[in-house]
Amino acid sequence: MAVTITSSARSTGCPVCAGVEPIELLRMPGLPVHCHLLCDDARSACEVARGDLTLSLCKRCGHGWNSEFDPAKMEYSGAYENSLHGSPTFQAYAKRLAKRLVERYDVRNRQVLEIGCGRGEFLDLICQAGGNRGLGFEPSTPVDSVDAGQAFKVVQEFYPPRHGAAPTADLVCCRHVLEHVAKPADLVLAARQALADRPFGLAMFEVPNLRFTLRDRGVWDLIYEHCGYFSRESLTWLFETHGFQVQQVDEVFGGQFLAIEALPSDHLGATLAAKSLDGLLQAALALADNYRVMADYWQTVLNRRGGKTVIWGAGSKTVTFLNALKLSDQISLVVDINRRKWNRFVAGSGHRICSPEALAGMPVERVLVMNPMYREEVAQAMQALKCDAEVVCVSDVPALDF
Repeated sequence: MAVTITSSARSTGCPVCAGVEPIELLRMPGLPVHCHLLCDDARSACEVARGDLTLSLCKRCGHGWNSEFDPAKMEYSGAYENSLHGSPTFQAYAKRLAKRLVERYDVRNRQVLEIGCGRGEFLDLICQAGGNRGLGFEPSTPVDSVDAGQAFKVVQEFYPPRHGAAPTADLVCCRHVLEHVAKPADLVLAARQALADRPFGLAMFEVPNLRFTLRDRGVWDLIYEHCGYFSRESLTWLFETHGFQVQQVDEVFGGQFLAIEALPSDHLGATLAAKSLDGLLQAALALADNYRVMADYWQTVLNRRGGKTVIWGAGSKTVTFLNALKLSDQISLVVDINRRKWNRFVAGSGHRICSPEALAGMPVERVLVMNPMYREEVAQAMQALKCDAEVVCVSDVPALDF
């Protein structure tokens, strides 16, 4: 997550539009500050730093944020691992996204800058699809983990760099970083500056979709390190008031993400935002009750059948699910296809993370899938392992009617 993190006083004002009358929706105390730490043992996993999350919503622009977020707690390093590119489902999505950008905007033979590039998987796709040159910023990725000879370079540093001039680019990509930034306008302005001297300029940012969290049983997406939760309206507001003309904002990846595409503009002012907040506010006000129903359902089911249930995927949804519901004995273990997570432990709960092959021959009754987008992928993997456990999505709560 390549952004500059600085300590600042917490504020009750909206980080996007400075609205001062937020609605408090839900409080989740004691969540791990970082979901994706590679913990070496159960004890250190259980002793990770924690923080409280209070989700507030701005009635003016539709932005959500953690009003208890403290930027001073955040530290991204080489012990942080959140790559999803091991999943065939996610790989296919990333390839489609790269191809769409190249074809829609003729991004060919261009200079591409990615903020928070991880190991450069998406940057590589953009470079390959259009014969582009890439530069990525990522403090948590060791430089020697990137293959030599690629069409891109990774700088192990936050963006913008602390020393020297910030580089310019024709395309600025930033995927799943903005929600980690306490002052998102700073990062959007940095992207605008990177495009300032280029006749061709395009910004593409991707963030989790607040509407999915509120509307589609995505409450396990609430994590401490996500200090911001963007709606279509608040994302548009942010870009239009900081030097961009928004081309479109799409719900992608099953509605879970928002992808905004914007061109540099000298006009400052929100024109498209805050037009249809009624549905968002209605869903927001039901969040606390819906969360309690989901939590009660899974605690009841797992207390009745504990010890024979495993979770597939050691990502942020799993971390929130295990910590919020305090599931220690009810879940046998967590499996993940990311090799870097094998034989590590889930932050906060201390559950061991194993390879999928660990399920072969294990008496497992149920495999929980945290993200419905991976249901089919997991079912196919289970079949290949000759494991006949039931595959269940945590969003499948029969008593809940959104």
